[in-house]
Amino acid sequence: MTAQQDSTKSASASRPLLAARGLTVSFPVKTGILRRTVASLTAVDGVDLDIIEGETLGLIGESGSGKSTLGRALLRLVEPTGGQVILDGTDVCALAPHALKPVRRQAQLIFQDAAGSLNPLMTVRQIIGAGLRAHGARDQAERDARVAEVLKAVGLDADAGRRYPHEFSGGQRQRIGIARALVLRPRLIIADEPVSALDVSIQAQVLKLLVELKQEFRLTYLFIGHDLAVVDCISDRVAVMYLGKIVEVGSAAEVRDRPQHPYTRALLSAHRPPALGQRGQRVVLAGEPPNPMAPPSGCRFRTRCPLAQDICAEQEPLLEPRGTGHMAACHFSHLVGGPAEPLRVSL
Repeated sequence: MTAQQDSTKSASASRPLLAARGLTVSFPVKTGILRRTVASLTAVDGVDLDIIEGETLGLIGESGSGKSTLGRALLRLVEPTGGQVILDGTDVCALAPHALKPVRRQAQLIFQDAAGSLNPLMTVRQIIGAGLRAHGARDQAERDARVAEVLKAVGLDADAGRRYPHEFSGGQRQRIGIARALVLRPRLIIADEPVSALDVSIQAQVLKLLVELKQEFRLTYLFIGHDLAVVDCISDRVAVMYLGKIVEVGSAAEVRDRPQHPYTRALLSAHRPPALGQRGQRVVLAGEPPNPMAPPSGCRFRTRCPLAQDICAEQEPLLEPRGTGHMAACHFSHLVGGPAEPLRVSL
């Protein structure tokens, strides 16, 4: 292989399959009989994010941080109010609604609530095959064969297609949801907390399945979760979100072992049990997350941050490099960084 071919291959392997630039999602707050708009809630605020083809990018944060809204906005299941979403060179936000069908084929969503996302009046075969029918597969035999193929891929037999969602356990219903996402052979799957409602033993099985499917179908994942231990064991890179903003991005190992933002360090401490015979050094955040309709000036984390100083209220920190491939938005990240107690989770 020549140097030029090697360079071309390397650039292709690291190019973003999906890129968000300045992505913003706001919701009007209405009140009264006339439903007047009295305020605006910004759930996602100017997010820049790259998802590299072939990787698993984990997205973590507390409930209400905007993770799920961001995931849906990337697919325009929630309409962005600003910014761009570029999927394989196409600006998704610029497309008319009727032109979104090719995007739907390339990118699919796995829902958190598997039971709620499956129509109880349809059989599993009908649920999974609905996407094929919508995208032009009119032949019933062809659809049934494809459904049987993806059911086998997720560990269910073909007979499961004749049954209804209520006849399955929670873990099996999530497998059905994964099969529905796979049936169109997408390149990107956004998994919105797909294991948070499952027992720990079932979580491990579903996570292992997702890893195997990624290899078999050559998938790219955005894996959304609030449990850093779960996200860490499946992700190549991790992005940390707080109150609508990305505050840290880096390789899973770097974010896990050398966090550069105090919020990330607090999340990590909550999942690291103390060593035997030692007292844990848990970072306890003060207070509750601020009202998203009236976020703090400057750094949004400053009202809960043990390192906050005057500059944090006056100037919003930028998401800047803190090492190779590692970025953080903190004025005092040099006081945060350093080795942390290892967090090790395996499937």
